[in-house]
Amino acid sequence: MPVLEAPIAGTALRAVDREQLVQRARRLEYFTLLYNSLEGVISVFDPATDHAD
Repeated sequence: MPVLEAPIAGTALRAVDREQLVQRARRLEYFTLLYNSLEGVISVFDPATDHAD
């Protein structure tokens, strides 16, 4: 299996490990987008949740 150099000193990632990390990062990105969008919609329709002073 090909070994890719990792940006972390002293470690190496296999291609399979990198693919898993990329998939995990992509799911986290989608979750973050969904959460932030939902939070924005809620704040537009429910001004009582606005905590700005």
